[in-house]
Amino acid sequence: MLRKIEHFGYVLTDQTGWPRFWSTAWSLLAGAGLAPATLKKRLLHIDDFYAHVESTLPPTHLDDALNTLKFEQIEDLLESYFVSLRNVSKVSSSIGERWRTNLNFCRDISERLARSDATGARFADIAVRLERLERLYGQLRPPKPQTVTFVRALPAAVLEELYSNVVPGAEKNPFPNPTTQWRVYATFLLLLHQGLRRSETLILPVDFLKHERSAKGVQYWLNVKATSQEDDSRYSTPSIKTVSSIRQIPVSATTAQALMAYAENYRGNQNHSYFLSSAKNRPLSAEGVNYFLRLLSRSLSKTALKMLEDRTGMHSISPHDLRHTAAVIRMKQLLSKGDPMPEALQKMRSFFGWARDSTMPQLYAKAAFEERLATVWSDEFDERTAMLMELPE
Repeated sequence: MLRKIEHFGYVLTDQTGWPRFWSTAWSLLAGAGLAPATLKKRLLHIDDFYAHVESTLPPTHLDDALNTLKFEQIEDLLESYFVSLRNVSKVSSSIGERWRTNLNFCRDISERLARSDATGARFADIAVRLERLERLYGQLRPPKPQTVTFVRALPAAVLEELYSNVVPGAEKNPFPNPTTQWRVYATFLLLLHQGLRRSETLILPVDFLKHERSAKGVQYWLNVKATSQEDDSRYSTPSIKTVSSIRQIPVSATTAQALMAYAENYRGNQNHSYFLSSAKNRPLSAEGVNYFLRLLSRSLSKTALKMLEDRTGMHSISPHDLRHTAAVIRMKQLLSKGDPMPEALQKMRSFFGWARDSTMPQLYAKAAFEERLATVWSDEFDERTAMLMELPE
């Protein structure tokens, strides 16, 4: 079981609640340079291996096998785990990562033990066994899921209903408390209008919105950057995905005013430094954002839900779906303004925090050229969509 310990981080525990020894050692050593979200994901993969080992007959303890360097047993356990990953009815996208993570985990712990003085004359034999471990299992690949790559941009009618329901005070707003309505609305604007990732939204500091006066009027922008984790008690600790994710994003005056309204009137006095706060005066969590969107999805009419399923294959809206939608609309607007394709692609990389060689913008360029999107996304869609179509320079 994965647990988060305050001022320490993520730890795997056994069924009695005691930390698992070698997974804890691995997270402190090999996992020290990983982002919190990546470390959490890999520890969950390792926990899956621990659970598999303990389900074998007779029950086995992985820590014991690693501690004594019983390579025959370790190899048997890895083979059994690989077979279990192959024999699944539905192949998930994480199956290959789970296998590689646990193979590297066993090899890394064994290498560290092999370097200790306790192994003595066995070092040469251990080195041979490690080489055999990599040779036997390094090239094995679990089955890959058969997926079709498509852009999950929301249909116009679905987005129109979302706007109608998420606006504070709306008749069909699924959140009865006005403070919660504004919290959800601010989150919605950051995900859709600014195209932020969920984790980027959750690490914004309270003073993230900047402005300056010029001949053109007041210009607003926000900085996406890494922040201190000291006061972050959330189970799923949000973090910056890559170096390319650190960026400045222009913000329209309309969006900025709505965000400031939440900060000044509904955020309240908090004992943390993050912009978005929960009802319990703690930093808003990833689970909280998912909950918001689940309720918003349930508030949609049957017609909108049917259209969502027909167009995208989805039954509910996720935070990343809003980012996808923002990217499709931004790409279409850049092309409509007459920007050459290479320039439009680079602007997309800068705005959404992709690496310079990322191919993600091409997916949105393809979607922007589709007749369906070209006809439904127009500057005259309505007042609310016009807010999204604003593209500050």
